[in-house]
Amino acid sequence: MKILITRPLQQSRRFAKALDKQFGESLEICISPVLEIKFFRVEINLEPFDGLIFTSESGVKAFTHLNKKTDKKVYCVGAYTSEVARKSGLSVSHTEKDVGDLKTWLVENDSEKTLLYLCGKHISNNLEMAFEESKITIVSQIIYDQIPRKLLPDAIQFLSDVRPVLVPIFSERSYEILSRQFKSSMKSSRMAICLSSAIANKIRDDEFEKVLISPRPDLESLINLVQEFFQNS
Repeated sequence: MKILITRPLQQSRRFAKALDKQFGESLEICISPVLEIKFFRVEINLEPFDGLIFTSESGVKAFTHLNKKTDKKVYCVGAYTSEVARKSGLSVSHTEKDVGDLKTWLVENDSEKTLLYLCGKHISNNLEMAFEESKITIVSQIIYDQIPRKLLPDAIQFLSDVRPVLVPIFSERSYEILSRQFKSSMKSSRMAICLSSAIANKIRDDEFEKVLISPRPDLESLINLVQEFFQNS
């Protein structure tokens, strides 16, 4: 079986390492990032805010790149985001597996705060709108961009082979960039493994033979889904 990983390079390498540990030579891995993370140099005034929200490791790393120091409470989406934040010296107060659960927790436990959401230029969740009917005020500030990248020649060949290819898709943005690069000459049957149902709902019917959805938006769940696919194929 083959798998094409299109995450930003560092994230792709980490995912590939975990897959290799789990499946060894039974899984052929190709890395071809369709996104490159570019940090912005921006001025951030943290004074008006009670805390910070990060929904990705890229957001944490972009903030760390600014050399800002703070002891304000940090709220994270995703265990790895939280881990990166802690290793960066941030004071992680609470972590949830997805944005919906974080919103619920914040509304129930910190009902009148003003929080700064440090995010990328392209986001799947508009937190300012999500919290509009609550007493929590969210202010978004863009601190990085996700630059589109073309598939590498190895990836194009990978998709042109007749053997099936698993394609994990971690965001709507990466799907849109990848989708524009599919060609009729790419003969392999493709199976999408989506991090969420929101991503799966964006996928066109003719692009993938099968679309699988991870039960949880994390790396461990994705790897378990790959394992299940192996067992049933």
